[in-house]
This record gives sequence, C-alpha cells and structure tokens, in this order.
Amino acid sequence: MKHRIQWSKRAIVVVSLCLAWGFVLVACGNQSAKSGLQHKAHGKLKNLKPYSKDKDKNDPSEGDFNVVGQYVTETGDKIVLKIKDKNIAIKKNPSFHKKKKGLKSGFKGKQVVVEVSTKNQYAKSLEPTPKAIVNQEGIYETKDGGKEYKMIAVLVENDKYKLTVKTPKGRKTYQKAEDFKMDSHAQNTKLKGKMVRLEIGKDGKAESLDYSWIDQE
Repeated sequence: MKHRIQWSKRAIVVVSLCLAWGFVLVACGNQSAKSGLQHKAHGKLKNLKPYSKDKDKNDPSEGDFNVVGQYVTETGDKIVLKIKDKNIAIKKNPSFHKKKKGLKSGFKGKQVVVEVSTKNQYAKSLEPTPKAIVNQEGIYETKDGGKEYKMIAVLVENDKYKLTVKTPKGRKTYQKAEDFKMDSHAQNTKLKGKMVRLEIGKDGKAESLDYSWIDQE
C-alpha cells in the first residue's frame, strides 16, 4: 500500500511537470507567432533602389541616396515607411539622426525623406519634406522674422520677368530679382504644373527656383 502511494505521488509530479512544460511551449509558440506578426506588420528589409527616383542611387561615388515615404513607426534599429502602399523597413545606421525642422507634432503619418547609404542601404538621417510642414501660403521656412522665406508650390506661369505659382490658399505672382537663378534640375525640366521651391527675398521678389523629384512624390 505504501509503495502504491509513493508511486501515485511520483505520477502526480511527472504529470505536473509535463503540464508545466506544455504551458511553456505554448507560451513560446504564442510569443514567436506574435513576433512574426509584428515583423510582418513592420515590413521587411528590402532593396530600396526600386523605391527611389534619386538619380544618385546607382552611383557608388555619391555615398548615399534619398527615399521618400510616409512615416509609420520605428524601433531602436529600424524605421518603417509606407512607400507605394507597402510598409518598408529600413535598418538604421549607428549614427542615424532625425531633423524635425518646422514639424510641430510627431512624424507619424507625415511625408519624410530618408537619406540612405548606397553601400549597405542603412538609414543615415530622416527629416520632413517641405510638403509635410508647408502652411496654406506655401511657406515652409522663414528667416529674419518672416521677411525672407522659402516656399513650395505648383508652377503656373514663368516668363522673363515674373512667375506665378499656385498655393493651397490660391495663386501668387512674384517679380523676379535681377540676379534670379534656377538650379540645373529646373533648367532641364518642363516645369509647368510641377512642384517647385522658391526663395523670396526681403523685397518680396523671387531670388531662385529649384526643382526636386522629392516634391513630386
């Protein structure tokens, strides 16, 4: 009788251990599944070049190229952007940093540009695009108490002496400064109907016009 009682106690211990181990396996399985779902939700690391229109992306001598997308989230080692309706994860460089510029709230849901290393395609920096911080008058950066400013808008007309752009608030026409200049990208692009960047001086005249593929995204 005594042996039977001892055997029963041993059986109970064995069964208890098996049950406990079973719970551990289930918990681990659930955790792995959860991690897998999180990884899937946060996107997969991919070749970023097909997602960029930067002309420097295939030039190793440049050292980096830009990728534009909607900020989704980030962890300690990667950031996730929504590009072409896909969540794309980009691994961070150890020196990765963010520039908030004129962004008043967080990055979530905002259009951002990420500088990516050509060699390993790690994210080097992140900042909001002008379109993410522009106001209703098209202004995204000011100097000297607002007397000088940078703006982004759709080019409507452009002649020798003036230009007209369309902002969220409406059309604006600017006289060109005597030393008005256009960057090389603008000079080689059909600008009408495209987003352009202007620098406006203290006298209210346009000092320069720049074109960037980033603003067309």
